Amino acid sequence: LAVATQGHQFASLKHEIEEIRARASIQGYVITEFTDINWEANGLMAMWREPKAYAAELGKLQQDDLLIARTDKHNYTSGEPINLEVLLSHYSARDLKGAQLVWLTIAGQHLGEEKIGATITPAAVTTVARPTLPAPRVTHPQPWPVRFLLRDGSGRVLAENRVEVFIYPKTSPATATAITFRDTGGTLGLKAEQLSGAGYTLLGSGADTRTLNRPTLMIASRFDEEIARRLREGGSVLLLADSKDALPPNAPLKVTPREGSDLDGNWVTNFNWVRDRAPSPFAPVAFTKVLGFESERVVPRFVIQGVRGADYDDVLAGVFYGWLNNNAALALQARVGTGHLLVTTLRFDDYGRDPYATHLLDALVAYASGPDCAPKLALDIAPPR
Repeated sequence: LAVATQGHQFASLKHEIEEIRARASIQGYVITEFTDINWEANGLMAMWREPKAYAAELGKLQQDDLLIARTDKHNYTSGEPINLEVLLSHYSARDLKGAQLVWLTIAGQHLGEEKIGATITPAAVTTVARPTLPAPRVTHPQPWPVRFLLRDGSGRVLAENRVEVFIYPKTSPATATAITFRDTGGTLGLKAEQLSGAGYTLLGSGADTRTLNRPTLMIASRFDEEIARRLREGGSVLLLADSKDALPPNAPLKVTPREGSDLDGNWVTNFNWVRDRAPSPFAPVAFTKVLGFESERVVPRFVIQGVRGADYDDVLAGVFYGWLNNNAALALQARVGTGHLLVTTLRFDDYGRDPYATHLLDALVAYASGPDCAPKLALDIAPPR
């Protein structure tokens, strides 16, 4: 847990430092704080003055000359062009004209190079390259880090950094599952057209799914009588809880907005975690147990509160805020009547556009409509009158 959260802290710190160094109008910064203390874990070192897991990587950022590699987004499909811009924040006394910029994979495969032909102005930020790389062919989602090195004429490394993007194979959705889409109140960014465009068969809300010889699933935005009936009949429901009214007021769980409170993660760093091993629906896209920039397009605006600690085996994704005693769920499975309910506050507005959102929703559909969804938690939820 310590290593995972320190990795998350470093990703955030690296992003902040690079955003500062990419702006010549900012001529300095201070990192707070030096060590962790009982109630804060923002330190560069642990409370016992021990280096954190990212100490060596942080040292590469804290240099007079810093390379900053930017991409146009975080997630790419195999074969898609990755457009990069490489910036140089230059504060050393070195004359960098003629230095060689090289980019390569972590395994050392040479991807390209460019010589710096112009004089680099001190205390400035200069674009030194704009390479385009094809996203590699992959059979499953995986991170793809690219290293950037700046070398002088003798081959000595003057600056180095890396950028990490996430590569996905072309999607193959679980189109064997027939879907009833029910967005009561129009609260979802996800639209039925996005699902039909991916190849799913969409059923009318009144269709009798018991006669179909295929998996079926209702995707809905608010728990109502139609959902309750489906669950009473032993059906499966994926509830996309993107509003505080997604569950009835008398439900044992509460869908709580993050905005306007410490739940937004603005003051206390929040760690979004997922179960990263099958049969979890998050396993296919779980690069680590703690979500990072790959999940940017699905970040939830709500959390699910009220889950007892004893029932966390059925929490498939959750969040904790700085201290481990403040927990909430982001995805929860439960038995309601004789049916199965999977509730998540993750958003899928960019389904079909963002590879992470696309692969994750397809995995949730396959999981919620299949035999792997076998919750122990039983909930008594009645629709609002």
